[in-house]
Amino acid sequence: MKQLILGYYFLLINAFLSLPLMAQEGDYFYTNFETPSDQIDNANFQITQDLNGIMCVANRAGVLRFDGVNWEIISTPGAVFSLAVDSLNRLYVGGRFGFGYLQRNDNFDLTYQSLSDSVRSGQDIFDVKLLGGKTYFLNQKNVFVYNGENISAIGLENASTFITMAVFNNNIILSTDAGNTYQLQDSTLATARGLPNEDSPVLFINASPGGTKHVMGTAESALFIHQNNTWLPLQIDDEGYISESELVGASWINENLIAVATLDGGVVFIDVDKRKVNQIINYRSGLPDNEVFAMGVDRDKGLWVAHEFGFTRVTPELAFRRFGTFPGLDGSLTSVTTYDGKLYVATSVGVFYLAEVKDYDEVTYFVKQKTTNTNQPKKAKTSNTKSDRPKKRGVLGFLKKNRNNPQQSTTSSNSSKKGFLSNVFNKSEDGSAWQRRTRRELRSIRYQYTAVDGIESKTTQLIKANGSLLVVGLDGITEVTSSQSQRVTDEPIRYAFHSAKSNLLIVSTFFDDVQVFQYQNNQWQLQGAILGIEDLVQHITEDSDGNFWLVGSDVVFKAGRSGGRLTLENEYDFDNPFFEDAYTFEYNGETKFINSAGYFEIDESKALLTPDEDLIDALGLPKKYLRGDNGVVWTFDGTSWTEIGKETRQGAELLNVFSDLNYIAEDSNGLWIIDGSNGLVRLSLQEYERLNSQLPVYLKEVRVGSRKIKPSNALEISQQESSVSFNFIQPDYAGVFKFEYQYRLEGLREQWSDWSAANRVIDFPYLPDGKYVLHVQTKDVFGQIVSVAPMEFTVVPPYWKQPWFYALEVVLFGALFILSFRLNRIDHKYRILSRLLAFMTLIITVEFVQTIAENRFETESSPVVEFFIQVSIAFLILPIEMILRKAFFKGSGDSLVDKSTKAETGEVSKA
Repeated sequence: MKQLILGYYFLLINAFLSLPLMAQEGDYFYTNFETPSDQIDNANFQITQDLNGIMCVANRAGVLRFDGVNWEIISTPGAVFSLAVDSLNRLYVGGRFGFGYLQRNDNFDLTYQSLSDSVRSGQDIFDVKLLGGKTYFLNQKNVFVYNGENISAIGLENASTFITMAVFNNNIILSTDAGNTYQLQDSTLATARGLPNEDSPVLFINASPGGTKHVMGTAESALFIHQNNTWLPLQIDDEGYISESELVGASWINENLIAVATLDGGVVFIDVDKRKVNQIINYRSGLPDNEVFAMGVDRDKGLWVAHEFGFTRVTPELAFRRFGTFPGLDGSLTSVTTYDGKLYVATSVGVFYLAEVKDYDEVTYFVKQKTTNTNQPKKAKTSNTKSDRPKKRGVLGFLKKNRNNPQQSTTSSNSSKKGFLSNVFNKSEDGSAWQRRTRRELRSIRYQYTAVDGIESKTTQLIKANGSLLVVGLDGITEVTSSQSQRVTDEPIRYAFHSAKSNLLIVSTFFDDVQVFQYQNNQWQLQGAILGIEDLVQHITEDSDGNFWLVGSDVVFKAGRSGGRLTLENEYDFDNPFFEDAYTFEYNGETKFINSAGYFEIDESKALLTPDEDLIDALGLPKKYLRGDNGVVWTFDGTSWTEIGKETRQGAELLNVFSDLNYIAEDSNGLWIIDGSNGLVRLSLQEYERLNSQLPVYLKEVRVGSRKIKPSNALEISQQESSVSFNFIQPDYAGVFKFEYQYRLEGLREQWSDWSAANRVIDFPYLPDGKYVLHVQTKDVFGQIVSVAPMEFTVVPPYWKQPWFYALEVVLFGALFILSFRLNRIDHKYRILSRLLAFMTLIITVEFVQTIAENRFETESSPVVEFFIQVSIAFLILPIEMILRKAFFKGSGDSLVDKSTKAETGEVSKA
């Protein structure tokens, strides 16, 4: 017995020791999202994604929607517990109030449409599933089936209640709190067969993205994997963590990686094939809260975790890993490198390395020692297994409990019960006795930063040379090896450069001199200083010819080897009025220089640095530049980061995700990044191909004035409704794609707009009537361009500008013209009437012609300009007025006004 117990714990400890070194891989890249707290609380129950890429959340206040920029809440009659999206992008909703779906109204607003108003006992729907063109809604006692027209109900007749609905092998599977599992067949419940652990209630069954595997979880926190028509237990290396943290759900990230949600332990990521824990994301590693309300996976394989403080999106497949979240790191980060299998980070308060820490507990246990008396009858064994413990229920536990609370049957024993201590320290009836033992039990393996002893000031550089690590900073230079550390110099160092060719260490001190160290006899020995340099040298490099370039405040020094020592050869002045940092690098075999003003080259004849116009044209003006690892220089032109003078490594374009960086270091497997928020990130260039958005660009809405209208490819927009805006969205939940938008409006302007993130909303304050075609395309940070299908629309003029109205006016004015002309030539008793009608016809006709002319020459200029345009039009139509007047009053020398005047005075002669 003793050997078995010790062997068991030996295997247990070995299992813990074999846990993957999660710290070496870093924490998964994650992004935290907060909802508008004044409008929306964080009681969320399920997360899904619609076909347009919009995240939809079942929330206490309704359906919460998020497109990566804007949050909106769609009100429902009560709390929403479950969601499902069908192939037509219809979102079905289940909740406290019953079930239904969301659809657009006449104002293109999403509204809730109920399906359960006439359904008896159709409330408290906590699960929704889609299968075979039907929608299934589940509450404690019924499953409701909607086929698009009618609703049927299948009830549970016994005292138990439903707790789970799942889709498996193209069937609806239902589990109860009593451990019974049913399969829905032709509107009846049949006992489901072939599931493992059939006596334990099933919490979930979820299919992998490709449908080749299924994961099942039970109320006993047991996990099973279905593959190749077989269910097998998912026995992992940290099973106890999930059991103690209370299993509540699981989601597939890909065909091999699942995320397991716990009630109070965060999220556990499990490699299914290797049967091991890849990583645990909890409060210690950056998750705001360990209690997981709900989980969902988007089409970019990002895991959304709902918790008390909002949402966290974790991206396991992203090529970035976080290393700044482990405890113990202090100060502003300045440099980073790996040495002797450890990660070293230089900060403003010292140097820290990331190390594994094992936590042990002293555990007391008892071993039963048998005596020689073996004739006593054996007692029945009692147990207190996990199934005997009351289970926690999770967020929706209040819906899944048996409200009838049937009294469970109990059994009693007539035998007297002895206390625990009595059973332990006294002999039992079989003559055996218990003995106390203690052991050290490995409780957990975690990782934290530990400070390097003896370095307590600002450290700026970490240089690997001759199998050791050189720590450079205000404490001088310290050489760190795997077994010890020793001080090279105590003088505070501004910058240091290691020459691998000559094995020299050239350092610039804060006393404005440059010292040279040679590695001899397994130690660094001071050779002396480079004479003639008395400046704050801030950057040092070596060119391909073995010359050393040292950049000061406004002078560049060139040094070379002479007699085994470094001596000053030339000096080159450069203009640096703002005392900015300047660095040097080699480009196509020539030494170049950089500061914020641009790129410079050497003019030997003048001993000056002059602008290099060719390099400026090739690389553009640097918006930011960094002094990288051991002389390397990185620049950012506003779009991309470039390591100057070297071929860009495949996958390095992922750096373009960051616009604000403070440090970049390169190793054999990727890049180390210190960002502007003092975060430490590792970029694995081997995984860069995985970064590719699967979310489409879609037209979210069209607004005409303040009114939303349904987007379509045959829009007709009234010109009277003033401004028109188009809102396009391509969600970027990871924040790495940095989508920019570009557009052109065929029919108004043929040129493309500039690339800008703001162009996702395209406003046209005024558009003349006519037909238009809107072309839109997006570009991500890697230069990939996606074009949106062209959108055709028509701006319709008001009715008084329509051709039919012009035709009606022509007919009307023509009739008035003919009537006036004829009345003017008949009996004189109609003379006054004909004159008035002719006068009115003339005025209306002239005004009509002037209105048409003004419409053709309409502008949005000032009223003064408009006045002069109207005057010009009046002069242009003056001949038309004269022609019309002669036509109306042919044979009369008096004008229309003269005739009217004479008619009033009685001077008009009788006809």
